[in-house]
Amino acid sequence: MFQPHKSRPWWILVAVYFSLRALSSLGRESSRFADTFGFFNVDYFGRESRLWPVSVIYSAITNDTARVAVHIFIGTIAWAFLAHVIARKSRYPHLVSAIVFAFGLTPQIVRFDLAILSESIGLSLLVIFIATSLQFLTNPSRFNLGLWVVALTCFSMTRTSQLIVLFSITAFVLLRLIQKRSRSSLIFASCLTVISLWGALQLHNNRSMSELNFYTVLQERVIEDDKRFDWFVAEGMPFTNDLRQPLAYDNLSDLPGELLDYIQLPIAQLPPTLMRLGGLPLAEWVRNDGWTTYARYLVTHPSDTWSRLSTLSGPTLNPLDRDLLPIDSRSTFLKIGFLPWQWWLIGGFLAALLHIRFGQRFYSRFFIWSMLSAFVWYSGVVLTSGIEHPRHAITVSVAIRLVSLLTILGLLERVSNATTTEDETVIR
Repeated sequence: MFQPHKSRPWWILVAVYFSLRALSSLGRESSRFADTFGFFNVDYFGRESRLWPVSVIYSAITNDTARVAVHIFIGTIAWAFLAHVIARKSRYPHLVSAIVFAFGLTPQIVRFDLAILSESIGLSLLVIFIATSLQFLTNPSRFNLGLWVVALTCFSMTRTSQLIVLFSITAFVLLRLIQKRSRSSLIFASCLTVISLWGALQLHNNRSMSELNFYTVLQERVIEDDKRFDWFVAEGMPFTNDLRQPLAYDNLSDLPGELLDYIQLPIAQLPPTLMRLGGLPLAEWVRNDGWTTYARYLVTHPSDTWSRLSTLSGPTLNPLDRDLLPIDSRSTFLKIGFLPWQWWLIGGFLAALLHIRFGQRFYSRFFIWSMLSAFVWYSGVVLTSGIEHPRHAITVSVAIRLVSLLTILGLLERVSNATTTEDETVIR
């Protein structure tokens, strides 16, 4: 059986990938943003403005140039691991590895190495999570299961929106527990439940960032639309005539001290104008009833919710290089690899059908469940964010393409298995 770690050509591919990724970013100026300062303090219970995985790395490495190098190193490890997992059973391991590495060099992935934010590490953790998922599903063992649990934990806790993936998987495992009722299933479900409770605690404690996000959603979606505004007012949202004026962002000094003490903005974040105009009554409503009221609106207005998702699917799932952060990187190669998400989805779906036709249902189930999870995840990202949608959705955008790519590449594994079976039959 092919072993990439013993193959000299495979190590050459790893070296080429690392070199090209380093060429894109090393020697260029890294970029900090308003969100950057929230990643420098670590708290494992969500009391800081950002969750812990990226903060752990940034707090240990205090130099931005070194952080960029760590982005490149972690990214190389992640894509090399994925290439190993997908290629080890393929008839064309080096070709499959080269394709995986090539996709990992698309600008929408590589350019985030220069941003001192969560995207670069988050994308690498996504790749590791997908790789460990495939490794466990194709080679079940306690070690691979433990590796998958660790990868799921780190990936899902990188951003609050990614906790949706953790909660969805835990719910599915609990449902399976009801069916199987075995000791091993109970231990596994209990482990995921504890991790989910940890994630829920972080989500609950991350109040300052949650409230800031809700203000941006109100400011962008609700206040400027008459029908939505009237519905929210009818549902108890405090109303003043000042709320309907043009909205932007204020300085911290513009907020009254009592209001600023109550809201407790995340570090280095500017307050939306709506905070000042709504005052303390709106702030109290946002904290106590904001998200639950918004959830009711989404459920009771399905056409508007679906319109929101479909309207933003283009700019969020098909982001151009220039649509993301203003970063001066050299990532000008392999732009063609980030084809429209619809093409990837169709390609992955057709490949999944072929897997069913050839009796290889593993990749079909992997594709279907991944796409269902991606839809729920994408909905959470888009519906709970009022600004910077392309950047916030970049991880799910990459996930859709990557799962589709791996499903297509899995056809090479199936062809190899079919050919081997025929050859063995002839020999016998």
